[in-house]
Amino acid sequence: MNLPRALVAGTVLGTCGALALVLATGQPEARAADRVPVSTPQSAQPYREAADAKRDIDNALGAARKSGKNVLLVFGANGCTDCNLLNAELSREKLDRLVRDHCHVVRVDVGRMNKNLDIVNRYDPGLFKKGIPAVVLLDSTGKMKNRTAASELADARKTGADAIGAFFASMLGKAT
Repeated sequence: MNLPRALVAGTVLGTCGALALVLATGQPEARAADRVPVSTPQSAQPYREAADAKRDIDNALGAARKSGKNVLLVFGANGCTDCNLLNAELSREKLDRLVRDHCHVVRVDVGRMNKNLDIVNRYDPGLFKKGIPAVVLLDSTGKMKNRTAASELADARKTGADAIGAFFASMLGKAT
């Protein structure tokens, strides 16, 4: 049976997106030193809608002061395909190791761009200018070191794994 290429491509992309979403729900086990207490238990969704993001950030900063690591804030929403694809990429072994070796990670749910905006505004009111996901890198004192400036991750489905890895390697100042 000959199916139109567009139909086959759409089916393949839809399946890949669904697979990425399934993969995104499983978080790799963090080393004990990297575990940061959070306000609610880890759910199947990467952006915990009921979380107290301010408390999670404070906990991560406390852990960062002890470890000397940075804190990576990942702003996104569970209903965002690009956010879920970024989460899946961050869960892949090589990138997960790079990020966890240098950062405590806090995923901040922004809902429909209507949640936790006070946190966004604290670092950069224009952070979502071109969409989500967006990230902010803080030092262990909470000072912003870097951020997405030109929506580098807002189109994660077109960006690709290599470019996402290169972005984080560059942001963290480390080679992948």
